[in-house]
Amino acid sequence: MTPFGFCLPTGFEEIVNYDQMEFRKYTRKSEMDKILNNLIGILKGITIDGIVTKDEFNELVHWCNFYRQYERFHPFNELLPIIDSALNDGILTQDEIDDIFWLASKLQSSSEYYDDLTYSLQTLHGILHGLLADNQITDAEIRTYRLLIFLILKIGADFAKRFEDLSCKQKTV
Repeated sequence: MTPFGFCLPTGFEEIVNYDQMEFRKYTRKSEMDKILNNLIGILKGITIDGIVTKDEFNELVHWCNFYRQYERFHPFNELLPIIDSALNDGILTQDEIDDIFWLASKLQSSSEYYDDLTYSLQTLHGILHGLLADNQITDAEIRTYRLLIFLILKIGADFAKRFEDLSCKQKTV
């Protein structure tokens, strides 16, 4: 039985103990980068139109509650108290968002584990998560989102070009 109250098929019991698995010591930093990229995206998504709705606010609360089980571990022991402090009064100001964004950016390991495309896609996932948190997309969000999509596609095109260049060089050798 999982913490969510459903039974796993035979052979999947070990997934429940994922955090205790031996290989986690090798993947923890990259997983933290992915989580931080996603948080940064959520922050961008919920503030993309300059207004933080109650549902968007609650999405950040949900993110904190999801990772609350890790609050005694780095980087959550630094990040969660700052987010909790910002959420404590029920209002998320731009200064508080900037502080959370700054801290999350500082806690990243400077794209050590991911290339630009993967980093951008993880952040885009968070942006979409934040955008859709209130189940509506405003005109302001669409205008800003269109620019973000252009930038993501540009990064993807640059990545594809570099990959193509590497492939051509390998064929000529």
